[in-house]
Amino acid sequence: CMNLLSLYQSVDNILNQIDLGTLFPNFRKYKLALYNREAICFEGKMLPYDERFRGNTSIEFDGERIAIWNMDYENEIDVEILAYCMVHEMYHCFQHEKGESRYPNDLKLLNYPADPVNFSYKYQENLCLIDAYIKKDRDALKQFCEIRNYRLSRYENYVSEEFKAETTEGIAEYAGLKALQIINEAKFQNIVDGYLEKLNSNFSLLFNIRRVSYYVGAVFNLTLDRLNLPVINDFGTRTIYEQNLISEKLCCPDTQNPEINEAFQIHADQKAQKISEQIADAALIPCEARICGYDPMNMVRSGDLILCSHFVFLSNRTDNIQLNGPVTVKLKKDTENEVVGYYGGEHS
Repeated sequence: CMNLLSLYQSVDNILNQIDLGTLFPNFRKYKLALYNREAICFEGKMLPYDERFRGNTSIEFDGERIAIWNMDYENEIDVEILAYCMVHEMYHCFQHEKGESRYPNDLKLLNYPADPVNFSYKYQENLCLIDAYIKKDRDALKQFCEIRNYRLSRYENYVSEEFKAETTEGIAEYAGLKALQIINEAKFQNIVDGYLEKLNSNFSLLFNIRRVSYYVGAVFNLTLDRLNLPVINDFGTRTIYEQNLISEKLCCPDTQNPEINEAFQIHADQKAQKISEQIADAALIPCEARICGYDPMNMVRSGDLILCSHFVFLSNRTDNIQLNGPVTVKLKKDTENEVVGYYGGEHS
């Protein structure tokens, strides 16, 4: 327990030295909690573990929004990095306070079209963004926008969800990184270099739309910074990308990327394989319900099956069912959250 307390104090001290209001008007430090499966350290006090604490996020606790971080999975702890992670979660508190409504439909993102052409365009787009950041090149940023506008015209339903994921997660990541830049410039640069490298060469990240939006959204905002352009985020209905658009033209990239086609096929096969292994020894338990709670970072969809590694909540006419993972739910054909049954999973 002492460990949680001393970590809490170190992180709290670091954050007390930063004025988060310099990053965004009215952004501030929110209360934070570090926890593990046995205990919670909140406001410097030790409390027993509480079921409401799940994942790394912002939650309602004691009548206010707080930022929380699960220490169970942290091995080598760097308190400066932990402080930056807490600022990311505090930005989620700030969004909540501002009435943020531009959240992506995660189940729609899981059902993202299996179209390698779109990913080929998106990859081109990412390369332009990397150039724009590294070279402080406004033309490269324009090109990023123009390819992206073209993709939006072709896949509007889904690309608009990407913009929302960047608006809720990419900007929170940007806020955390900007805080880290103040805390430790070298660590900030190290993380950003890692992000650029991932956008350049990690295809499985490219295909994970929700996750890649953290990186693209953060790098897009950092690029605006480097070009001395303001990062505008009015909490209305327009996404951050739409509010900071530097070109409205459309440009179709000319290249088809065989490497991406191949990587995409491998990625699709791996997802299908992972799910078929999980359901191999399980019988389908019929259950007509809708998905009402989930962990979006730990879900994989292939065809009409979604594997939830951690947990999933289903609601039918009479009650809510919580299933602890790994559990695979089977969807009604061509739907995003209508369940006909599930394989495995323990009730709790």
